[in-house]
Amino acid sequence: MKPTRRCVSVGAFSATLATSSAFRAVAGRRDQRTAPAAPVGEPTQPAKTGFVSGRRFSGWRPFSLDSALHLVVAASVNGIATTAIIDSGAGRTIVDREFAKRLKLASGRGFRAAGVTSNTDGDLASGVSLRLGDFILGDLDVAVLDLSILSKVAGKSIDVIVGRELFDRVVVDLNFAKQRLGFFDFGAPPNPSNSMAVALIADSLGRRYVSLSIDGRDEVPGCYDLGNDVSLVISPEYANAHNLFDGLRVSSVASAGVSGISLGKVAVLPKVRVGEVTFSNVPAQVPSAWNQSASVLAGLPIWSRFENVVDSSRDRLSLTLIPNASSKPFPKDRSGIGAARANGHLQIIHVAEGSPAEGVGLRPGDEIVAIDGKLVDSAYLTSHARLGFRPAGTAVGLKLGDGRQLHMVLADYF
Repeated sequence: MKPTRRCVSVGAFSATLATSSAFRAVAGRRDQRTAPAAPVGEPTQPAKTGFVSGRRFSGWRPFSLDSALHLVVAASVNGIATTAIIDSGAGRTIVDREFAKRLKLASGRGFRAAGVTSNTDGDLASGVSLRLGDFILGDLDVAVLDLSILSKVAGKSIDVIVGRELFDRVVVDLNFAKQRLGFFDFGAPPNPSNSMAVALIADSLGRRYVSLSIDGRDEVPGCYDLGNDVSLVISPEYANAHNLFDGLRVSSVASAGVSGISLGKVAVLPKVRVGEVTFSNVPAQVPSAWNQSASVLAGLPIWSRFENVVDSSRDRLSLTLIPNASSKPFPKDRSGIGAARANGHLQIIHVAEGSPAEGVGLRPGDEIVAIDGKLVDSAYLTSHARLGFRPAGTAVGLKLGDGRQLHMVLADYF
């Protein structure tokens, strides 16, 4: 699986901290630890995969895009209600370790997961049922991992990340214009009008890729990664070989995954083409290290401009462009603050080079306790959009834990 993804937000600012929500197993069983006996408790017994009442369509279900650009849906795991993040780039469905305890999951089979920049160790748990509306993914083997660092960066609890298994078993229709999704039997797929058919290329691990062209270069496979809140994440080898950032304004960025935080570079690419559609001024990150077989991860800010119909049985992605979406500016940070939730506030993890945050003297370790006179608490972090995504020239007042009052003006620093 792959853990990294995106530039996540902490509600107030674009966390120039990219989080990886996707993982892939790379080493199979790591040891022979004994799994504890499964206790009897409130969770229900796992169910089989399929549609409720023998249907071939789940019905439409609403989803939301939170301030961290996660695709969030209501779900239940073994009968326990929660919310889940849909992540096509995750090689396996993931359950947070603390939530797994609440579910009383029996785990103990060790494995190693490969993140974007490094590996991390986790456990496997069997016999898990995940219900999304009228569709059930039954008898799953899930990864049990500590997602606390991702929760801190996102500013909210992340309990479940739904991975590749969903896309392996049904046609998934994601309508971003109406913020609804539906699941169809492979034998009865939807047929959206005016759609553009793009080939889905699967690797030996089942991850799926779409061909992209960056600044007019030859097409390169990009991982179809709905769990990534960065438009493009590019390997340093590919970026250096093609001189992608030459002549561009470049700054620094921090990426957060379950294995820790790593630094990288960020810039805006002039052109990116997907099928017949060309987008302009696309933000891209290049981490300092790379631990993936793919050279490019293509994230949610690209795919949310279409209605997506993902049909893995036909190796096909049908894309219907949302009106005016090709010219809509991509979200980008204009603050330079990479932060995570700590003690109910925001603790700065990284300050981008040449950014407004650096200009007003912010430093890693500083704590932001109020923004524009509003206390930064858990409620604030979950209800406010990223201030870093506001237009250049927007003035922001910051109060720090040490009593300093700072006045920062957002600007395009990369």
